[in-house]
Amino acid sequence: MSRALLALVSLTALFAFATLASAQVAIEPRIEPGRELAYELGFELERGLVLGAGRDRLVQGAGVRLVVESVDEEGVATVRGAFDWVLIDLDRASFRVRVDSRDLVGDSPNLAETTIREMVAAYLADEFTLRVSPEGRVLETSGLEGVTTKLEASQGSLRRLAAGRFLPETLGQDLEPIWSADGAAGTRLAEGDEWSVAREQALGAGVSMTMTTDWTATEIEDRAVTLDGAVVARIELPETEGELPMTFELTEQTGDSSAVWDAEVGAMRSREASLSYTITVSVGEQAQTSQRTGRSTLELLSASTAPPASE
Repeated sequence: MSRALLALVSLTALFAFATLASAQVAIEPRIEPGRELAYELGFELERGLVLGAGRDRLVQGAGVRLVVESVDEEGVATVRGAFDWVLIDLDRASFRVRVDSRDLVGDSPNLAETTIREMVAAYLADEFTLRVSPEGRVLETSGLEGVTTKLEASQGSLRRLAAGRFLPETLGQDLEPIWSADGAAGTRLAEGDEWSVAREQALGAGVSMTMTTDWTATEIEDRAVTLDGAVVARIELPETEGELPMTFELTEQTGDSSAVWDAEVGAMRSREASLSYTITVSVGEQAQTSQRTGRSTLELLSASTAPPASE
C-alpha cells in the first residue's frame, strides 16, 4: 500500500472515529446547590367498567419549582419543591368539578367543588423535599403534610381520586426522570443505544403493577438526546402461603414513551408516557372488567444559569 493511500485510509478511520465519538452525549444530571428548575406537569386518567355505565376522567396540571438547597459529601442533594399553580378537572358520572388555582372566581357551588378547592389550596400552601442521589434517583420524599391531612379527612376517597399522580407517596417517583433520564444517567448515549427501566405502582392489598419501559436513543442533535420507549405492564401479587382470594389479568395493553434529555441543562427537557389496558379482577366465579387509559407529561419551563457540564 502506497504512503498516500495509507495516509488516506488512516485519515478516513480517524474521521469515522471522531464522528462516532462526537455523536455520544454524556447523560450527567446537574444537581448543584442553588440550581433552580421550573416544570409544568400534566396527567390524564380515564377509567370505567366495560359492562357498566359511566366513566371517570381526571385531568391534572401543575407548575412546580425545584431548588437544590445543598449537596452532601456523598453527592446526595436536598431539593426543595413547591407548587406555583394546580389544576384539577374531575368528571364523574354524577358530577363534574374543575378547579384551577390561576382562575378561582366566586364561592364553591357544592360540596364536591369545596372539597377539591381545599385540596388545591393545600398543595399551594405546602412544600416538599426530595433527597436525590448523584445518579438522579429520588431516595426519599417528605413534606406535603397539609395534603396528607386532607387525604385522611372525611371525603378522603374523593380527594384521593382528585390527587391522582400528585399523591405525596408517588410525587417523587414522577419527578425522578428529571435527573435520572429514566435510568440512563451516568452513561454516554449514542444513537441506537438501548436499555430498560421498571417502575412499580401499588394497587392496594399488597398487589402492585410493574411498568417496564424499553428505551432507545433515537436521535442526537445539539447536545439534546431524543428517547423513545415501549411500555409493558404486569401485575405483581404478594407472596402468600395459600391462594389469593382474587386474581388479576391484564389484556389489550398498549403503551409508549418519549423524552428529550438536554445535556446543556443537565435535566430532562420534556417527557411523555401513556399506557392503556384492560384489567379483570376475579373473585371466585365473579369477575369485573374495567378499562384504564393514562397519560403523563413533563415540560421544562426554565432553568437557572450554571457552568456547562463536562462531556
